[in-house]
Amino acid sequence: MANSSNTNYNRTPRTGSFNTTLIYSNSDWIFIPISLTAGKTYEISLFARQDGSTTSNASITISYGTSASAAGMTNSIVALTGLTSGNYQEISGEFSPSSTGIYYVGIFGAINGTPWYISLDDISIVELTPMSYVTSVTTQNTDYTYPADTDHHIIGIEIETFGYISPFDVTQFNINMNGSTDISDVSNINLYYSGTSSTFSTSNLFGTVSPATGTLSINGTQTLSEGTNYFWLTYDIASNATINNYVDAECVQITMNGGIGSQVPRTTAPSGNCQILDIITCEHKITLYDYENDGWGTYWNGSATVDRTVDVLLDGTPVLTDITLASGDNGTYYTFEVEEGATISTLVYGGSSQMKYIITGGNGDFVLEDGSNMTTPTGTSGTATCDFESLFTLNGDAYFSEASGAKANSSGDEITLTSDIKTQKSSAWFNYMLDLSEDFEIDFTMNFGTRNAGTGADGIVFSLQGDCLSCGGTGLSIGYGGISPSVGIEFDTYYNPTMTDYAPSGEWDHVAIFKNGSNDHAGTDVLAASVGLAQDAFSNVGITDGADYTATVKWTASSNLLEMYWNGSPTATISYSNDIVTNIFSGNNLVYWGFTSGTGLGTNKHTVKVTSYPTITNAAQLQDEEIDQGDTYQSELNDFAASYTWTPNDGTISNTAIHNPIFSPTVTTTYCCDIEDDCGNIIKDCFTLTVNSTLPVELLSFSANCLNDEVLLNWVTANEINSDYFVVQRSDDLFNWKDLTYVEAAGNSNHNLNYNYNDLLMKESIIYYRLKIVDMDGSFNNSNVITVSCKGESDFNFELYPNPVNQKLTVRFLNNDAESVKLYMTNSIGQIVYQTKFVELEFSTEINLDVSNLPEGIYMLNIVDNSSGRLVSRKLVKQKF
Repeated sequence: MANSSNTNYNRTPRTGSFNTTLIYSNSDWIFIPISLTAGKTYEISLFARQDGSTTSNASITISYGTSASAAGMTNSIVALTGLTSGNYQEISGEFSPSSTGIYYVGIFGAINGTPWYISLDDISIVELTPMSYVTSVTTQNTDYTYPADTDHHIIGIEIETFGYISPFDVTQFNINMNGSTDISDVSNINLYYSGTSSTFSTSNLFGTVSPATGTLSINGTQTLSEGTNYFWLTYDIASNATINNYVDAECVQITMNGGIGSQVPRTTAPSGNCQILDIITCEHKITLYDYENDGWGTYWNGSATVDRTVDVLLDGTPVLTDITLASGDNGTYYTFEVEEGATISTLVYGGSSQMKYIITGGNGDFVLEDGSNMTTPTGTSGTATCDFESLFTLNGDAYFSEASGAKANSSGDEITLTSDIKTQKSSAWFNYMLDLSEDFEIDFTMNFGTRNAGTGADGIVFSLQGDCLSCGGTGLSIGYGGISPSVGIEFDTYYNPTMTDYAPSGEWDHVAIFKNGSNDHAGTDVLAASVGLAQDAFSNVGITDGADYTATVKWTASSNLLEMYWNGSPTATISYSNDIVTNIFSGNNLVYWGFTSGTGLGTNKHTVKVTSYPTITNAAQLQDEEIDQGDTYQSELNDFAASYTWTPNDGTISNTAIHNPIFSPTVTTTYCCDIEDDCGNIIKDCFTLTVNSTLPVELLSFSANCLNDEVLLNWVTANEINSDYFVVQRSDDLFNWKDLTYVEAAGNSNHNLNYNYNDLLMKESIIYYRLKIVDMDGSFNNSNVITVSCKGESDFNFELYPNPVNQKLTVRFLNNDAESVKLYMTNSIGQIVYQTKFVELEFSTEINLDVSNLPEGIYMLNIVDNSSGRLVSRKLVKQKF
């Protein structure tokens, strides 16, 4: 019976307006005529439900045969299946007739007297498609690895199929280790299969192979699923692998059965590789707190009274167990060593709403917190971080927040100065000093928490300070007390009568300016008297409403004017004008800036984030540089800090403890300097010194000529020093290069040697060739690029001037029959540094090239005839201007 209106007792259609129902205490058939073809596979699917409580009350059976009768249903598709009450459940089955003809598919429903109805909907019969191969592709992973790493993901191999009837197997993958600096860095190669999941997994091993040169075959058997199938090639990295080497792989062929045969992925060698780096480890710490600072206490665990504790685990393995907090010991912390990227998790035993702990990583980066704002900690997890470089030095109870962007430590970062815990104090100082002889403007956002009306305290201070006293007192001093010499702009949210706090008509929230670590409103260190920020007469929340408030601190050096603009106000809310350099900082114009905060018996979570930083005038500003092999370079770092420590200490730095050592690397090297100021703050700055190394061989000539269906490549060397091999490379567009073959080099030679290779001509168009010349230490350079086109010849002449050149180069074409040309320039190691599109030529055409941005040095100007592919090159000298 078709039902379009009655929706009682689970009779509502699943989709559309109609469904089919069977009334209680009944059984019946539905027959569906259909034309079927022998050997093909079909699937019937439907959705069914009933309104009873158990599957024995109602059932469905599906069969097929040659007549529309119960006796004619001779072939079973779905055996008796009980229906559940509630949502529709899908029932499906596959069947394949032995002969072609008209058949009937029968659906038999049976229902006893308990339910009211069986409802059926969305019945369909479809022909299933045999599996076919669609495509395959190789993907690249570029995550770094390290010695002794196991199953490091190198490449992914995706095989896409359509249909799932008669699935076929993949039986072999042919790979190579091209792109790896040294195959001995790898101890084993594995290939895994994760089905249709795109998540990297090593749970299902397909096959394994030992590292070697050339093509490697990984054999196995894996039945493919419909859709995209994911395979993962991994390397085990040798424990003695060379740091800074690279590992890589290519998949060049996949073999499948079922008539598919061998297939080449549409991308065999995706760009990128994985670099081998030192294992990065650093110290992390877990810091423990209790709201009342009276310890975590004990609890009944079901059999005994025991301490409330926390365990810390690294990748599931405990490293700290049964740590707890004693009364009066807020801020107690425990340290543990961890690798970058490890998963840090915690287990809590006997958690209470007053417990809290925070885990921070290298340089204070946030990892996790649990139990914040009077919630009971339950255990949580985070990721270890060692490479965080902070712009701020945090002290006391401060830590970088979990807020978005905090880890990048750029504009908008958030710092938690205090948690919602009693008797905390903190400070956060920017690592670079301000120069008070210059103007500055700093924008920041503050959040003062949600406690108010006597329980919320105490506020935040923006401070300029001249010495290394990093953190003041708790409570009423707001973390600022005792810091001298200093200037502090106090944002106070608590009324302290002992400090003669500002409270006209019950107003508590106020701003004032003080000096030298004292915020006593009746004292001699008040620089600007209090100004109210909001009404908070015990019933109003004022600025402790959980909202963010903005402030701008502005300094005008010419008038010695310090101003604070509150929450977008166009006029200064409070200001102070005086020669603070002379009268407070004793003539020292360099000061640190930052924030302090504190809680006492009243608490609040105080956070701050800087949204606009001042100009840094004394920060290290190292820039990448470039030298020729054999040359040296001296650092241009200014001498402004207490100490300098340069790395790597590999003998290429003249003095690792001064600001301007001389560097003499033989290969491209990245140098870093830890710069420590007088307050112990350390900042790191790095630069890369690129060494333009000479070729391991002196290349006299490199040519390409067409002969029948081949291109004959020939090159001649005059001298070879520690040369290992040549890689002949071909390109159609000067950007994407394909390795054609490897040619063994002589190693060491002082006489002319001839080399050649014949490349099969694939198409009559312009083809570019170059040589990758590899030294025995793994370093390499590229030769100049040559061009060939097997379509005929043309001739052209040109002159270029001035040469040497410093800004504009003119190329003038003379009496030539070339219709259009492309120009490109290469540096001393064969890299393309400048190129044009094809330029249409007329008699005496001139082309002007702006080369002012190129570094000084020797270049080759190459001109390619678009019609013949002929290449003409001239040497060019670029000078400074």
